[in-house]
Amino acid sequence: KKFYLNLYNEFNNPKTFKKIFKFVQPELDKIEERQKNKKYILVNIKNKFLTKLSKFILNMFNISIVKIGFEFSLIKDGCYIPLHTDKTNKLISLMIYFPHTDENKSINEIDWGTCFYKIKNGKEKNLELWKSSFMDEIQAANYMKNLEKFYQSKFTKNKLVGFLKSKNSYHNIEKILKKNALRRSININYYIQ
Repeated sequence: KKFYLNLYNEFNNPKTFKKIFKFVQPELDKIEERQKNKKYILVNIKNKFLTKLSKFILNMFNISIVKIGFEFSLIKDGCYIPLHTDKTNKLISLMIYFPHTDENKSINEIDWGTCFYKIKNGKEKNLELWKSSFMDEIQAANYMKNLEKFYQSKFTKNKLVGFLKSKNSYHNIEKILKKNALRRSININYYIQ
């Protein structure tokens, strides 16, 4: 649809990325694994050779090339996204929520937002994960003993939620319990190439 194409083009625009990056840069500078690269640029090069050449040249100046990921997310009843901290090449994650607009909307849809966790006070730093993958139920249960939920975004119409990938950017989507449910969102991710 034209709406989604316009949305994609807006977020895939270097000017938009520059504004987002300027907003998050102070926090990005605090992430140890991101401190070597002080600049990031969004490019739309389709040729693999030119991409590799640009990446090689820009890396000499500590500049990283960023590409966009744009995906539709549909989560059905009984499903969830396990606890994780995201891939190492993910820089910024943004999500736009699209709850149902019909009159049969359940009040518990508001609880379908992304859950964010932090390490409990006094717990060891060895819980930090830079290299991350989705945890199985046993791994997640072990981690959850040492984590506490500090925020759950409300799953409300046209809400934009975002965060930076870090060693402790723990997040998940809890199991959707409503029968015949469909949680809809668009995920916009900026990746380092």
